[in-house]
Amino acid sequence: MRKRIDKILNPEYEICLCRHVKTGAVIKPIRDNDITSLKQLCRVVGVGDKCGGCRGELEELLDYCLDEDILLMDLLDD
Repeated sequence: MRKRIDKILNPEYEICLCRHVKTGAVIKPIRDNDITSLKQLCRVVGVGDKCGGCRGELEELLDYCLDEDILLMDLLDD
């Protein structure tokens, strides 16, 4: 399981293949918008609404961010 979350946490990982959205583009909105649900994340970021194949990984990323209560800003190149 740890390997999977490490892959997902990579800011260059394309978490949504349909929309070509990378993890780095998902982390900032989670923090900036206090996102706590997958539905809210999908709406705000604009992912997970086409084939739905990314929803599992998006939920895992969101759960990790919420459970760990960590700052992921260091993963971003802003």
